[in-house]
Amino acid sequence: LFRSFWSRLHSITMPQHDAPMFVQYVNKFNMFMGQQFPLGPPCMPWYYIINFQKGGCLPFCIGLMWYFNNWSAQCWFYTAAHGSYGLCWLLKHALFPDPQWSAHVTIGGAMMSFLLVL
Repeated sequence: LFRSFWSRLHSITMPQHDAPMFVQYVNKFNMFMGQQFPLGPPCMPWYYIINFQKGGCLPFCIGLMWYFNNWSAQCWFYTAAHGSYGLCWLLKHALFPDPQWSAHVTIGGAMMSFLLVL
């Protein structure tokens, strides 16, 4: 009952329009670079790469603090902010997985997703 009400309300308040042509081209380019880039068949869910980067931010920042021997308050704040965001992302994925990130990507798409975000 609530879902049908929400879908009717959403269709009334948010009319569906086609995206401008430029936006469609950019979306196709992003999907090619991030999911379908050559080098093998689709072999892993996209969320593996995304969760690895977001979840790995906390140990990466702590590793940088150790490597540069910089334990200042600014570094701790930066590490806490980005590390807690990564942990919240992993918790969100565990509780409410987004089907958009479940698309399988090629090895090349996984490498491009990892490298282009950095």
